[in-house]
Amino acid sequence: MKKIIYFNGRFLTQYQTGVQRFAVELLNELNQFIEIHELPDYQFTCLVPPGNIESIHRWGNIQIKICGKLKGNLWEQLALPFYARNGLLIDLCNIGPICHFNQIIVIHDASVFAIPKSYSRIFRLKYKFVYFFLSRIAKKIITVSQFSKKEISRFLQIPQEKIMVISEGCDHILRIEKDDAILKKISYNQDPYFLAVGSNSIHKNLNIVVQAILQLKNNLPKLVIVGGDYTKVFRNVDQIKNEKILYLGYVTDEQLRSLYEHATAFIFPSLYEGFGLPPLEALACGCPAICSNRAAIPEICGDAVLYFNPQNIQEIKTQIDILLTNKSLQTQLRKKGKEYAMQFTWHKTAEMFIQTILSSNFNSFNN
Repeated sequence: MKKIIYFNGRFLTQYQTGVQRFAVELLNELNQFIEIHELPDYQFTCLVPPGNIESIHRWGNIQIKICGKLKGNLWEQLALPFYARNGLLIDLCNIGPICHFNQIIVIHDASVFAIPKSYSRIFRLKYKFVYFFLSRIAKKIITVSQFSKKEISRFLQIPQEKIMVISEGCDHILRIEKDDAILKKISYNQDPYFLAVGSNSIHKNLNIVVQAILQLKNNLPKLVIVGGDYTKVFRNVDQIKNEKILYLGYVTDEQLRSLYEHATAFIFPSLYEGFGLPPLEALACGCPAICSNRAAIPEICGDAVLYFNPQNIQEIKTQIDILLTNKSLQTQLRKKGKEYAMQFTWHKTAEMFIQTILSSNFNSFNN
C-alpha cells in the first residue's frame, strides 16, 4: 500500500505573497525531485478548495485535487482534515486544521506574537489560537531561519528540538523573463532610483524610508515602492505624497525583476522578518541592498549588504548617500550579492524538505 502525502493547497486560491511563493516554488522543485528519483511507494496529492485558482500549476508527479464545497477557513478546518484523513498532511503557509493529528506544518515566523500591532485583533486571535494547537499536535514544525526557530519556541513554549530550519530559495527570480515596460511607469531614464518592496504593515517600516529620501534635499533620488495594501489585515500607515515617491502597488514577477535590475539599490527597512526574501531576490538580480539590522535579516543576508538601524533616519540617509555617490562600492556589492545569493536555491530547500517527509513516522498514517 502506498504511503499518501497530502499538501494543504489553499495557497493556490490566494494572492501570491511571501508564504505562497514558498509553497509554489517548493512544490515545483519537489515535483522535479520525484520525477528524477522515482518514489513508487509514495503518492503525492495537493488538496485544493473550490474556487478560482490564482495560477495553473501542472505538477505531473503531484496530483491537484479540488475537494469539498466549503471555502477559506471553513474548508481548511472542516473539509481538509476529512479528505486528508488517511495520509500525512503538510501545511506550507503557517496554518492548518487543528483536528488533524498527522501533519507537518511550516510556521514562517512569530510576528503575530512579536509585533501584534501590525495585525487586526481578529487576525491575531485566530493565528495565536491555531498556532497553539498545531504546535502541540504536529509531528514536526518547520521554519525558515534560526531566528524564527528561537522565536517560535519562545512564544509557543515548545522545545527547539521539535523545530527544523529549512531556508528558502531565491533563484526563481532568475528564471523569470523581465518586463522592462514597467520602467515607463516610473519615467526611468538612467536616473537613480531606490526600490522598496512590502505592504503597508507597520513592521515593514516603509514610512521611515520615505522620510529619509525626502530629507536628502540636495540629491533627491526616486523611491519606488512595490507591494499590496492589505487593508483587511494591516492597519493603515500614513503615506507622504511627493513626485519622487512612486507607489506601484502589485506588480508582476516579470516587472519586479526589471525593477530590481535597474535600481540603484534595494532598501529593506523591516523591523521584523522571519526570513526576508526580497533582499535575496534583489541580490540575485545584481541589485545592491541596504537592510535593517533586525530580526532574521542579518542571519539571511550575511555580509552581502549594507546595514542600518531601522529606527534611525540618519543611518538610512547615510547608507543611501554612500551608494548614490560611490560607484565603486555599487559595482562591488552587485558582484558580491550575486555570488552570495547563489547559495539559496529551491533545489536545496526541496531536498531538505523531502528528507523530512520521508523520515516521518508513517506507521500511524491510518490512525
